[in-house]
Amino acid sequence: MRPILTAGLVWCVLLGVPALAAELQLVDGGAENSTRQLWLEGSSRRVLVNEPDLTSEKPLWFALELGNGKDRFIAAVADESKGTGTGYDRLFVDVNNNGDLTDDKPIKLAKSDAENPPNISLEFEPVAVKVKYHDGTDRPLRVKIALQGYRGGGDDDRTQWSANYSIDQHLEGQVAFGDKKMLVGIYDAAGQGPVTGDANGCFDDFGLDRVRIDLNGDGKLDAEKEDFPLSKVIACDGKLWEVEIDSAGRKADVRPCKLPAGRLELRGSFDAGATVEAASLQLLSSLGYIFRCDLAKDKTVSVPAAKYSIEDGSLTLADTKGSKWTAKFTYPKTVRLKADEAVPVAIGKPLMLKPVVKDLVRAGSRTRVTHVLMGAGGETYTGLMQGDKQLPPSVTITDSEGVKIAEGKMEFG
Repeated sequence: MRPILTAGLVWCVLLGVPALAAELQLVDGGAENSTRQLWLEGSSRRVLVNEPDLTSEKPLWFALELGNGKDRFIAAVADESKGTGTGYDRLFVDVNNNGDLTDDKPIKLAKSDAENPPNISLEFEPVAVKVKYHDGTDRPLRVKIALQGYRGGGDDDRTQWSANYSIDQHLEGQVAFGDKKMLVGIYDAAGQGPVTGDANGCFDDFGLDRVRIDLNGDGKLDAEKEDFPLSKVIACDGKLWEVEIDSAGRKADVRPCKLPAGRLELRGSFDAGATVEAASLQLLSSLGYIFRCDLAKDKTVSVPAAKYSIEDGSLTLADTKGSKWTAKFTYPKTVRLKADEAVPVAIGKPLMLKPVVKDLVRAGSRTRVTHVLMGAGGETYTGLMQGDKQLPPSVTITDSEGVKIAEGKMEFG
């Protein structure tokens, strides 16, 4: 059957066949979960040519790590303009990335939640920062910066501070796929599911950065249904393509994949009469190959020969009575694909409930035991639901001669 890898469709729409002709522009608005957090306790100032005149005796120094050039650490400091203890209300950032904070205007506080002890939230106005890359190029990126203060209870009333920053822009443009143009966006380090990353101002982090495409033609980029991981090799229309994009996101190129490929054969076994309404898993290789596979449609997937981990699996089944069952699963084994070879991956029946004693806790004569539901390939299922109800598995305890001693249901929690 023809492999359908949605991330591949994205890139073929982006790039056409065989190369990308469209230009992608920076547009305000970043991904929702691409924030990087830095704890500031014990942090020190970066070596600067010049430092600004600060009022606070306890300024908060930190550095933004943006780009991948030698000047990727960009100095920043929060100050209390009205004196120590009055609250951090201005921020200096080396926006031109020259090691001199005296030629940078202070950034004003945009939103403060300082009146909500014990925690404090301070958001500053977005600022354009000059980000440098290893190829010698640079470009300004709009950055959002916020400070979070956490105050301990009891004897520890110190406030611990962290700085959170994210890229408030993404790449976007109308690109052609044959005679059809579609809206496409590339987002910096918006990792979802098992693969997550931090904002770093680069758009070539395969497996961490994201691609969104307006598949339904409504002129919008859907963060849930139209969001896919950026992969170094993609599949489209039954073919594999190699993807190349520069860190700044100025150019991208796709060419037919010449890497040796193997085949993954997906085998699912379920109760007779059960209907698979939705099923998917994600393949992840350290080489930068990331594929999201639709098990409900495809039984064979062609991907580059490499070693893959299988993550982020999900199932939705309908039984003979019309009830829907959902679950998530993870696959413990790595799968090594060799060129021109097929490797089977089995999931589903037979299922085995494995009791596990994580922490032995005794209350009188009772011992608390948890459980793991395992499938044919050793995959582990979690979040088992029937409709909107979470159902515990039934348990029967028998002695060595098969005589039933007790029965009941395991409790979640």
